[in-house]
Amino acid sequence: MAKEVRLNKYHQINEYEEQIGYAIDQEWFHDLALHTQIVVKESPLCYAHGRVLYSALSYYLQQHPPASPTDMVTIWETGTARGFSAICMAKALKDQQRAGTIITFDVLPHRTSMYWNCIDDWDGPKTRVELSNLKSEKTVQAMGSTSLVSWIQVVSATLNDSPKNT
Repeated sequence: MAKEVRLNKYHQINEYEEQIGYAIDQEWFHDLALHTQIVVKESPLCYAHGRVLYSALSYYLQQHPPASPTDMVTIWETGTARGFSAICMAKALKDQQRAGTIITFDVLPHRTSMYWNCIDDWDGPKTRVELSNLKSEKTVQAMGSTSLVSWIQVVSATLNDSPKNT
């Protein structure tokens, strides 16, 4: 499945990235998608939105430089799921060397072990924190010593997992 969807071409996104001058590293991107977007479902797999998020945020950050060294960007996101979009945006913050926080909201519990319908389910249920900390060697090399997850705070609210930040 991963090899098949990786071959999909998105000409409009290619043009957009070229026009604004920012594109996410493709190897890193597909590796992240393997762990967070390649799932069994009836509809076609598509995770190209991560490219658009990365490029648009990178361009925005370049167009809006910080007024002072302590200025931070705060991003609010809904629907964390496995964290793909938030991690793509965190990579833009890191690559543009900008301080910031991504606050993401989801009804799925953050600290409850569960199956996520992804490749990392093979060894049992995981919390979202455990899932987001799984990294292949390529992803670790691209991120350097700083974890992209350090930019992300997840707020989840369900009956089984009261609202908490992490």
